Amino acid sequence: MQTTLRKVMVSAVVFMAVTAGCSSDSSGGEEDQGTPADVVCGGFAKDAPSSTALKAIAGDGNFTSDLSEPDEVLKALREAALIEQSGKTRMQGIAFCWLLPTEDGKSGLRIEFREALGVPERDARLEETVTYFSSGESASSSDGVAKVFFKCRMKAPAHEIIISAELQRSDRIEAPPKDIRAHQITLANAAARKVAADLGCQDTQLANGVPRPTT
Repeated sequence: MQTTLRKVMVSAVVFMAVTAGCSSDSSGGEEDQGTPADVVCGGFAKDAPSSTALKAIAGDGNFTSDLSEPDEVLKALREAALIEQSGKTRMQGIAFCWLLPTEDGKSGLRIEFREALGVPERDARLEETVTYFSSGESASSSDGVAKVFFKCRMKAPAHEIIISAELQRSDRIEAPPKDIRAHQITLANAAARKVAADLGCQDTQLANGVPRPTT
């Protein structure tokens, strides 16, 4: 009786292990079904305005985000805040969120962060192709690109730094440019707010929800 029971238990354990292996093996088992957009990248786009914006410019399917490096973003920015501004070189952007649709894996969007050496001045000559918004120190959105610059002061001994959040998108979207630019800046701003909160930045002046256009 004990021998039979032991065999049944062993068989059950083997079955569970095989089943788990089939569901988690992305190379030889079932295809990766991806993750809903409001969950990936720390859930930065889970609020209603950001979720709506993401669906509008990236689709409402599931995404993979294996190329995202949110921890590296926070690490690099914390290290940058410990160094005086003078003598710094331009920091390379690091992907906080790199979303690829699971359907084809070829298109999507990327939001990267870096320490900026300054805030770009507003260029009136670009106002036909760029929409400016009220958030942080500077916020703008054009065809396929949105940028948000904000100041961040963490706890001492960190120095105040300027952080750039940049969204890049390559897909063509059948929608008015005004709407696309608003969706892009909403996502870039949401990511900026997420990173600022994780870093403990004070007084960032980042807008809540959808930033207000100023042009």
